[in-house]
Amino acid sequence: MRNRIKRLLRHAVAEFKPYLVDEDFVIIARSGVETLSFEEVKKNLRHVLKLSKIYVDGEND
Repeated sequence: MRNRIKRLLRHAVAEFKPYLVDEDFVIIARSGVETLSFEEVKKNLRHVLKLSKIYVDGEND
């Protein structure tokens, strides 16, 4: 299960790469992530990255 979660997170981060600031960061998955679909993982990860100002896409949402 841990490897599946790591693959999901790596794939999501790879898709977001053009929008990420050039910084190092650590992602710690919380319990419950193992039940999420890839689209839910992407949505939640994007939200957290935007809150932390790591994800920049030029939108003000």
